[in-house]
Amino acid sequence: MEVTIKYFSVFRALTNRVEENINLAAGATINDLLEYLVKEYGRKMEEMLFSRKKLKGYIRITINGKIVRNVQEYELHDQDNLYLIVALAGG
Repeated sequence: MEVTIKYFSVFRALTNRVEENINLAAGATINDLLEYLVKEYGRKMEEMLFSRKKLKGYIRITINGKIVRNVQEYELHDQDNLYLIVALAGG
């Protein structure tokens, strides 16, 4: 199956891409996609995404326009569109 991921903020700088089409096995989860990104882009990607093997709290992933909770176990589907975002807060 193929999914499209769009990068924002530091992820765009890290990958040097705006978006990317990625082929994954049927039944792949977001965690599988994140593992692919770490293999593809290395240690810096891992540091941006994870802390102690868990997705950092300020990372947001949307799928087909909806923010997904319990994100790592979410099963992906062919032609899903994902956004990889760093959530910002300010005041």
